[in-house]
Amino acid sequence: MTRRLAVWIVLLIVFVAIVATSVAAGGGASGALAAPLGRNGVSYGGTVEQQGSGDARVATIPIYGTIVDGDSASDGSATGGDDIVRMLDAIIDDEDSWDGVILELDTPGGSVLASEEVADALRRLHRETDIPVLAWMRGTAASAGYYMAASTDRIVASPNTFTGSIGVILEYYVVDRLADKVGVQQVTIKSGKLKDIGSPFRQVTPEERAVFQRIIDEAYASFVKVVAKGRDLPDSKVRTLADGRIYTGRQAKDNGLVDVLGLRRAAYDELARMIDRHAGRHDGDRLDVVRFTRTYGLLHQLSASAQPSLDT
Repeated sequence: MTRRLAVWIVLLIVFVAIVATSVAAGGGASGALAAPLGRNGVSYGGTVEQQGSGDARVATIPIYGTIVDGDSASDGSATGGDDIVRMLDAIIDDEDSWDGVILELDTPGGSVLASEEVADALRRLHRETDIPVLAWMRGTAASAGYYMAASTDRIVASPNTFTGSIGVILEYYVVDRLADKVGVQQVTIKSGKLKDIGSPFRQVTPEERAVFQRIIDEAYASFVKVVAKGRDLPDSKVRTLADGRIYTGRQAKDNGLVDVLGLRRAAYDELARMIDRHAGRHDGDRLDVVRFTRTYGLLHQLSASAQPSLDT
């Protein structure tokens, strides 16, 4: 009985901690809850970040941490391309309720596939609605983060934002010499000479390196094409800029990769201009801004909390 009581006490403590964390995460200007978005059985909770005059309603989609294929990590360390796509599609489904969208980016980059899927969802939003989309770069919006931003209508960044890193990279370790020292040998039986391409237990051959380079070149060409079209720049200029380097927000603006320098207020003001292109009202204070994030059920959070972990 004592052991059972202890288990219930632990579960109660975990539940209270989860509720407290959820409340804290739902901060913002007012912290009030807004109607959730939903798509394919997945729910995205809305929190009011700014209560304006109600003239225009804006959905903010945060893209934080590494960009990955599939779903977002429940601890916030990675944003899944599937979640971003679902939120954009839910906005398309309910287009009459929204006047603008902000992609709030603070990411070092990540999956090429997830970036392509989000860019495709943005093109779909543009085809099916007249809702403007603005990318707001915070600390970092590099590589895949810039790929997504380039597919929006306008980009706002801080002068000190790290962005750019336009390029594609493939890396893996080769440990054949270490394996020889410790007496480890890999036995490989294969159907073709390239079936074990990328094996860490031998050096890469010139033929394998050429195969990898062709894959990288194809992905790079797609990246350049997205940036050139999204930023209305010549392909040749994009290739000059897209050597993998990081740019500050100020440098990116000077090179045509960013439209406006500023922080949150500048992002809101710029989106207000986009929404009221003909009305002449550019005050971002009047926007109702709702921030959406993936919501997880209690059982999911309890199971995640019960997992052992080692931290440094």
